[in-house]
Formats: sequence, structure tokens, C-alpha cells
Amino acid sequence: MKKLYTNLLTATFLLVSAFTCKTYAQAGAALSFDGANDQVNVPNSTSLNITGNITLEAWVYATKNSGVQNTMCKSSNTQNTGYIFPRTDNGWTNFIVYLHIGGGWKTLSAPYGTLNSWHHLAATWDGTNIRLYKDGVLAATSPNYAGLITSNTNQVTIGSQPGYGEYFGGALDEGRIWNVARTKCEINTYMNCEIPNNMPGLVANYHFNEGVAAASNATATALPDGTSNANNGTLANFALTGATSNWITPGGVTSGSITPLALNVGYTASNPLVCNSGTTSLSGTGANTYAWTGGITDGVAFPISTSTMYTVTGTNTVTSCTNTAVATITVGTTPTLSVNSGTICSGQSFTIMPTGAYSYTIQGGSNVVSPTTYTTYLVQGSDSLGCNSLMDSSIVTVDSLPIISVNSGAICSGASFTMVPSGAASYTFSSGSAVVSPTATSSYSVTGTGSNGCVSGAPAISNLTVNALPAITASTSNTLLCTGQTATLTAGGASTYTWSPGGGGTSISVSPTVTATYTINGTDVNGCKNNTVFTQSVSACTSISELPTANSYLTVYPNPSNGEFTVLVTDLSVRSSIEVCDNLGKVVYQTNLVEEKTFVRTNLAAGIYFIKLIENNKVVSVQKLVNN
Repeated sequence: MKKLYTNLLTATFLLVSAFTCKTYAQAGAALSFDGANDQVNVPNSTSLNITGNITLEAWVYATKNSGVQNTMCKSSNTQNTGYIFPRTDNGWTNFIVYLHIGGGWKTLSAPYGTLNSWHHLAATWDGTNIRLYKDGVLAATSPNYAGLITSNTNQVTIGSQPGYGEYFGGALDEGRIWNVARTKCEINTYMNCEIPNNMPGLVANYHFNEGVAAASNATATALPDGTSNANNGTLANFALTGATSNWITPGGVTSGSITPLALNVGYTASNPLVCNSGTTSLSGTGANTYAWTGGITDGVAFPISTSTMYTVTGTNTVTSCTNTAVATITVGTTPTLSVNSGTICSGQSFTIMPTGAYSYTIQGGSNVVSPTTYTTYLVQGSDSLGCNSLMDSSIVTVDSLPIISVNSGAICSGASFTMVPSGAASYTFSSGSAVVSPTATSSYSVTGTGSNGCVSGAPAISNLTVNALPAITASTSNTLLCTGQTATLTAGGASTYTWSPGGGGTSISVSPTVTATYTINGTDVNGCKNNTVFTQSVSACTSISELPTANSYLTVYPNPSNGEFTVLVTDLSVRSSIEVCDNLGKVVYQTNLVEEKTFVRTNLAAGIYFIKLIENNKVVSVQKLVNN
């Protein structure tokens, strides 16, 4: 069988070599024993001289299937006491533990099984019972073996029992010696990985991770102890070259890995939050069997009325590991909800203000809503633990806005205008009043409030045109009348006129005996009215009667004139001239006459003037001139 194991490793190496261009050295992960004389010697120490509880464990790759073989042994032919494990007395039909308890050897065996494969073997003694484990499974339990393991000064020999020539053939990995009885769970937890070097009760810890696998390792003759006890071993008789009697790979576990098989127990709750009173069920996770506090059964519903914590203990029936988890079932109170409703005007927003809960969920996501029509919003409340209330409703009624209209128009300057809106119950004017008296064309806005209290959206506009009053004018055909004369008064600036005194019409004839005042009321095409006052001057003309009587020497034409007229003198002397005097006798124009016919151009204002013919410094004739 040893040859088979050697051939298997050699074939593997050749197969890899045949299909790769280059091979790379790998660190050793286990130690191969040739079954002939290989062994590792570990000097005796106080920590290794265990007399009480004990655990021995290792990964074993057995290849030699004949005779007695010892792996970890603190016994010899000179002191045939102590402990030996694992051992086989007839090939690897069974693996056996030997403990020298109470003055004699106590043994326990269990089937080993398949050769040429890795198996984890462990033996424990707790002061009463010996137990054997294979690959983490309890394989055998002894009767009551009470007492102490016999103390001795033997070294620990790995691979044989000194003095008997009983050598182990195969490979070892992760050899561990404890001064405590490890439980099945503890054995399983670190069975498939390397173990931290200084765990409580760990006396010696051998990883076998030395040298270069299947290479020349002539100097790699030490087997270090990972613990602080420094129970280091020394290799003896190993070839330390090739695929056997040397450091090899792979081992029973991955080198450098310290990932224990943790039992993570958890739980699930069908209803982790119960509102008021109700039922829930708890189911453990991560193990095979579960036991709950509080008298409940795993996975079975039970009633609950107050918040309670429950502890579950989960057990892995394969590894016998247990762990716990704590489940908290919370009992809350369903809140009683109250929600406001209301009415808004179109375009406004409404704030939903529920009460009675810790938090609220409102349809649409916000408590501020702006519906355009009658709308119902669903509201739900929750207490601080998450218990939800029944749905309640907030109803928002939307009233329409009034649509406003208002009259427009035109007024005459100085008049007032009354705005008359419609469509609402009350109104607000930008002018502050419905009656306005603008001085120029203007616009006014009007908003209305309906009987529902809603204010119109867009204001109505009243456009008001202001027409100017007509500028009334009046003129006379003779600015100064002599008593008994007639003048024509003419109005302008409007469409129709009324004279007071005098009646209607654009013109009237008047013959006042004294200076008189006339009021003219005019109306234009817009119906706007205005008036003016005109004074017709009248003179008794007494100054004219004192002058020489007019004669045929002097003729003036045209008369009335517009300031330009012709003076005709039929008997012209050398020293003839004319003077133009106003009604008060003031000379306003004068010129000498050199011809019988003289054209005169003046800038006289409209009125009554008198033209005097003067010869030899005497007035010889007078003519009245009306200048328009």
C-alpha cells in the first residue's frame, strides 16, 4: 500500500509535468512517513505530561495496511504508560486510542474505513468516558474509565512507539494535543481548517507546513509547535526528497486557513409586529433542531398580547454544535385616526391634517393637495411601532371662481362714470369706488367675490375714454357799436349753440343800447358741453358829433375792412393828411396824402375806428370804419 501511495503521487507529478512547460515549487502541507523507520521526536515537557482530561486529533492519510502502527505516542518499551493515538493493531481495519488510566491500558476502537484518503480522527477522555470521532462523527464511546492517566517522562513520538518498531505508513496533517476533553461541536468547528495557535487547553499544534513539497528538504528537519509551549519536534530517518518520507502536498486542510465551521443560528417570524392582540410563529434557521423559551414550538403559531423576547437554541445534529438567537416580537396598538375635510376655491391648496397616530401615509404622498374637482383622499396612520390604522378619508370640495364682467364707456372731461360689474356677490375696484372721474382716458380693474367666498381669478377691465370739452369761441362783426347800430355775433368750436340772451344758432344779430354780455353754450359731436361769455361794446359816440360833419371830400372803402382799405379825397390840398382814431379818440394811425386815392395797410384790432381828413391842421371830414 505504501508503494501504491508513492506511485499515486509520482503519477500525479508526471501528469502535471507532461502538460506544463514549467513547474513551480509548492510549500509542504503534510508530512509523509515511509512506514519503515520515519518518526518525529518531541522532547518531554510538563505541558505534554497530561494526566487528566485529554483530546488527541489529527488528519490521517493511511497507506500501509499491515501490522501495528502508531502515530502520536507518549509511551515506550521502557515506560509502557501514557497515551497513544491514533493506532492500528492489524492494518487500518480499526483505529484505536490507548490511554493508561488507573494503572492499566484502557482502549477504544472504531472502524477506519478507506485507505489512501484523508480522514480526521479524534479521541477524547473527560475523566470518565473515552470517545472516538471519525470525520467529526462520534464513532465509539467507552464504558466508565475513571481515574488518571499515568504520568511518565517519555517523549512524544510521532510516527512510532519507541522500542517496538511499529512505524506509521502514510501522511499526517494538523496534529493537535489538548489537556481538555473537546466536545463534538468543538472538534467539528475547527476540523476542516487550521486552528489558532493559542486556544485554551491547546498543548501542542502541528501544522506540518514545512519545506517544499516533494523537493529536496535536507535542512527542513524541524516540526514547529504553533503554541507558546514550544513543544517542537525533530524529524528522524526521513529521506526528505521525493514524494515519500518528505514534506508533501496536499494535506488534510488548506494551509493557512483559519475559518471555523460556525453555527449561525437565526430565526424568522411570520409576524414580527402584532397589532393589538394576534398570533405569530417563530422558526429557527441555521441548525437542524430548535428549542424555544416561553413554551412555544418551532414553526407553530401562538397568540401574543404584549411585546416579548424569545430565545431559540439551535442544534446541528451532525456536529452537535448549538447556538442561540433572540427574537423580539413587538405588540403595538392600532391607532384611531381622525382626518379633516374642507372646501377650497378653484386654484387653492388644502392641507390635510390627520390626528391620532404617530405617522401618516396620504394618498398622493403629500398632505398639501390642490384638486381641481371634488376629490377624496385616503389617509392611513401608524403608531410608533408600525401598526396601521384603518383607512380614513379627507374630502375636499372645490368651489368655482366667479366670472366677472364690467361695463366700459366714455365721458366728457369733468364728468363722472359709474362702473356696473356683474357675476359676483361683491366687488373690489382698483379705483376704490365704482364712481370715477378721470381727467384722461383710463382703465380700471374689478375683482369679484362670489357668495361662496371665492375671488375671481382674472379681473374684469373697464376702459373709460375721456373726451375734452369743446373750446367755445365768439366774435362780433363790430367790436364797438354806436347806440342804435346792429352787430352780428358768431360762435365757434362746437356743433350746436345756444345764446343767452339770443336763442339758438351759430350766429345772432344784436342791437344793444349799452355794452352787453352774452353767454354761449356749445355742444360738440361727443355731446360734451362748454360755454363762454362774450361782451359786445356799445358807445354813445358823443365824441363823433363834435367833429365836423362828414362830407363828400372823404370816402373809405371797403368798409368794414380787415385793416386794409382805400382813402379817396376828391378835393386834395397840398397839406392834406388822415388820422385813424379808436373809440376813445386815440390816434392809432396817421399818414400824409399826396394823391387823391391812397391805399392804407394797418394792423388794427377788430373794432370801430374813425378816419379824420385834416387840411391845414383842421379836421374837415370824418368817416366811421369797422375793422373786422
